[in-house]
Amino acid sequence: MKTFYQAGDCILNPETGCRYEVLALLGRGSFGQTYLAKKLAPRLEQDPSRQQVAIKVVSLKQMGDWKGLELWEREVQTLAQLEHPGIPCYLDYFQQDTAGDRLFYLVQERVKGKSLAQWVEQGWRPSEKAIKWIAQEALKILEYLHSFHPPILHRDIKPENLILDRSGKVSLIDFGAVQTVYREADSVVKTFVGTLGYIPPEQYQGKSYPTSDLYSLGATLVFLITGRSPDNLPHKGFKLNFRPYTNLSPHLTHWLETLLEPAREDRFKSATDARIILQQEAKIAQSVTVSPPPSWSQIQVKKTADSLEILCPPVGLNGESLPILIAGILGGVILPLIAFLDEQNIGQAIVYSLLAWTVCFCLGLLFAFWGSIEILINSQEFWVEWRFANFVLKSLHGKTANLDKVEVDVHTNSKGGETRTCALWEKGQVTKFGKLFEDEENEWVVQQINQFLEEQKKCR
Repeated sequence: MKTFYQAGDCILNPETGCRYEVLALLGRGSFGQTYLAKKLAPRLEQDPSRQQVAIKVVSLKQMGDWKGLELWEREVQTLAQLEHPGIPCYLDYFQQDTAGDRLFYLVQERVKGKSLAQWVEQGWRPSEKAIKWIAQEALKILEYLHSFHPPILHRDIKPENLILDRSGKVSLIDFGAVQTVYREADSVVKTFVGTLGYIPPEQYQGKSYPTSDLYSLGATLVFLITGRSPDNLPHKGFKLNFRPYTNLSPHLTHWLETLLEPAREDRFKSATDARIILQQEAKIAQSVTVSPPPSWSQIQVKKTADSLEILCPPVGLNGESLPILIAGILGGVILPLIAFLDEQNIGQAIVYSLLAWTVCFCLGLLFAFWGSIEILINSQEFWVEWRFANFVLKSLHGKTANLDKVEVDVHTNSKGGETRTCALWEKGQVTKFGKLFEDEENEWVVQQINQFLEEQKKCR
């Protein structure tokens, strides 16, 4: 597309006589271009930077159809009514005819900083603290937009449209896909808008909701964390699987996964809910008390008024893992000796002994020394994960309201020996964990979970 203006050109508002000097081209789209310009006024301000504005110029000829014009007019009307520190101020709007075309001009406050896409391209990898800050600031903007009646939906949140300056200010730009008409009826089909990789499943069908913007924000944060477009990350079913490429805390990981739920009803209900739950990890309520685990235990717990996080690190050698070690060693030593006594089946016996040693010793002991279990429960959902180093071996996820009971399960073997585990019942299905824990640890973990669930029932 040929540029409309060059540096040094002047743009005139024919209605007011206000002039703008073009300084540079900031970006271009399918039927428009955005310029950095300087407002030329009779009374120049002392600070030249305050005269700088961003002018978006759109060509009617290049729009191609009336739908493009409709989106443009919707953007202008929406921006004219917005007043938020995270959204560029609307300053001026006009149009003028040229030979064979009509150009539309939208003048806005110039937003300082760089887009998240530019920061990542330049090698920036934000800390978890920075990720949370950006998420909270973006959610505040969405809270404002969604508070309108009907809600204002951005529908194109992506790294290019979130600007971050060096002071930490976050701004949302480009309202070209904004939608002010919001209907709950799923039968209403609207035009597809958005950027592939950052839009939720329902938006592919032309339907948008406030939770659609939450999904797009989640995908943007994943890009910020991994440096990869969501399109280049694997999916587990319909869900984006970003875990192997991150090393985040369980709380932030689960929070992001909730934003990225394929079904909109499984996401946070609003930007406000998402922001409050994100803040809860660092906001420990003074009234919350946690009874300590057994003095020798390495289990860690974080508890707030609305969430409980239990981290069970590798158990090492204890009363449960030591027998596995002994069995592995005996299996790896005795079975080869038996093989040598039976020379006819020596090869087969050695193979069996190696398999037994691998299963009993390697797998059991590796998990005992490098495996961990993480449990997170909040007012809405719960997760149980079995991890080996940074890899998730198994994960259980469900709704907190569906938990029937949590108890210590006692299993008696044929010789009268007892094995205690934590048993979590959800809709009649049981999941057990903690086989390598000591008995006191199992009882303590169950006590903490049940106490938290009782506290949540009282708050409902």
